[in-house]
Amino acid sequence: MDWGVPVGHEMNKVRPSLVISGDELHMSPYVVVCPFTSTLRAMYPCEVSFPALGGHLPVPSLLMVQCLRSISDKRLRGDAIDTVRDPLLRLRVEEALARLFPAERLGS
Repeated sequence: MDWGVPVGHEMNKVRPSLVISGDELHMSPYVVVCPFTSTLRAMYPCEVSFPALGGHLPVPSLLMVQCLRSISDKRLRGDAIDTVRDPLLRLRVEEALARLFPAERLGS
């Protein structure tokens, strides 16, 4: 996905991304994605460590959930991952999203 021109510490350049929005949103021209970085470092609480998956994620990477963005589907360049098959990785992504959007902050 092409993250475009950054402002401040925003993501930039072309990088693999995980589509996290559901199929209902895909009927619109938008998708919600989280970028990966191959720079392995200490993780933030909303990041998930991914092993190399081959294809669009050839090296171990960090999924930066805190950098999610709603984008035009035209920004996708065929390098987005749209399915996490490993149940443990999927659970870790869901937990990272729950840390980013705690239910008590949403007025549940």
